[in-house]
Amino acid sequence: MEHPMLALYPGARVPAAMIDAHAVGDDAGGRVLAVHLTRYPLDPPDQRYQRPDSLLWLHLAAVVPEPWQTISERIPANYNREHRARLRDQWIQQDRLVSFADVVVTHAREQPPLLVLDAAMSKGAPSAVGVVIDERTCLVGLRTREEARVQETRGYAVVMTADGPQPGPVALYASALLGWKQWWLDRADELSDRPVSLDRLPPPPLELDVVEAWTPHRVHLEAPEHARWPARPLRPRRIGLDWLDEPGLL
Repeated sequence: MEHPMLALYPGARVPAAMIDAHAVGDDAGGRVLAVHLTRYPLDPPDQRYQRPDSLLWLHLAAVVPEPWQTISERIPANYNREHRARLRDQWIQQDRLVSFADVVVTHAREQPPLLVLDAAMSKGAPSAVGVVIDERTCLVGLRTREEARVQETRGYAVVMTADGPQPGPVALYASALLGWKQWWLDRADELSDRPVSLDRLPPPPLELDVVEAWTPHRVHLEAPEHARWPARPLRPRRIGLDWLDEPGLL
């Protein structure tokens, strides 16, 4: 039976996944930095998925499900009580998974994207949020600095738009920007005698090559705006993913 989120999020192969996002090369000299993305399914509860544990760039990304009432109205009338209960359980698992995610993906639909971004930033404790506007465009919020005294987080809000005939993996644009952030911090640490603070993180570049399945997609970034959100809530203690009945994919 098809996962209910797949019908509600066209183009999303799975509602959650572990993502390896790492930058390749150097954007010095006018060259566009390439961020390579690889999706890995979550660990099944009965066995460990054979993915490279040595990867340092892995992060959890999850799609925010619509309210259950909205989803239940779209369930075909011929679904029996058992099928409906199964869909409900899958929805609960997906909603819980968002609380652990480093990257959260949601859809603007007919709502103002900035309001959707603010709401997603307050759910769980994501480092980045992607609000999919259409098949080519995503509004991404990236956290950079925590202000404990004023209980707020600072960061950048930037619109990322695909160039060329192929839109690329728009649901992964937030993961690509998080990969750029980690690349910049690692590069800055190599050039400094002491750890570099996020306070020094510059605005994102105006272009990135987002690469998935060895296919590059040129993505333009509008001039980023400084943004503020409420301080991140305490992340739930992660006991593992044993409560998942099935592995999910983003």
